[in-house]
Amino acid sequence: ELPVGVFQVKNDPKVGIYLNYMQEKFLFPYKIYGTEQSFINRVIKTYKNTKKNLGALLNGVKGTGKSVTAEIIANELELPVIVISEHYENIVDFLVGIHQDVVIFIDEYEKVYKDYTKEGNMLSLMDGVLNSANRRVFIFTTNDTHINPNMLQRPGRIRYFKTFGNLEPAAIMELVDDLLEHKELRPEVIKFISELELITIDIVKSIVEEVNIHHEAPEVFSGVFNIKKEQT
Repeated sequence: ELPVGVFQVKNDPKVGIYLNYMQEKFLFPYKIYGTEQSFINRVIKTYKNTKKNLGALLNGVKGTGKSVTAEIIANELELPVIVISEHYENIVDFLVGIHQDVVIFIDEYEKVYKDYTKEGNMLSLMDGVLNSANRRVFIFTTNDTHINPNMLQRPGRIRYFKTFGNLEPAAIMELVDDLLEHKELRPEVIKFISELELITIDIVKSIVEEVNIHHEAPEVFSGVFNIKKEQT
C-alpha cells in the first residue's frame, strides 16, 4: 500500500509504468500570497462528506495561483498523490490497479491531453465506469486559453471549476509591503499595479524587483516593461 506522499508516474520500456516517490508532500519554500482557503476548505469538506470520485479543475494563466492551490488541496487530503505529467497508453489500467484512495494530479492538463482522442479511458475512470471500491480525487489545472470541453457541465466528472484571475488587492499590498525596498515609492507602485490589465503574483514581483533595482517609480519604465495597462 502506498504511504501518504507524492509519486510521479514514470515509464520504462523494460518494466513498464511505475511510480517514482518524490517527497512526503508538496513543499513551498516561499511565502504564499492570495491563498484560496475558502475554496480549499470546500473541496476538503465535500470529500469528507461524499463517497464517490471527486474532481476539481483550476483554470487560469500562469502565476495566478492555481497550481499552488491544487497542491495545497492535495496536501490537506492526506492521501497518496499520483502526479501525471505525460500520457502513457496503459496509464488508466495502471491506475485501476492501485487499490486504495488516491489523488490524481495533472498540472497543465491541456499539455498532457492536447489530443482529446487519447483521454477517453481517463474520462471513464473519472466517471466511475471502471468500478473500484476505492475513491479517486482528480485535481487538474489548465491554461486560460485551453479549457477542455469534455470537462464542462459535468459535475459528476468535475464538481468544481474555478477560474483564477487578478490577485486580490489585499494580497497585492501584502506582497508589495514584503518586497519593496524603497518604501517611499509604495503609493506609485500600488497605483501602477492597480491599473494593469492582468495582475498576477509573478507580475507584481517583477515590477517590485524592477523598482528595487533602479530606484524609480514604475511609470518611468512602463514604456519598456513587458506589461499592459487596462484600456480606458
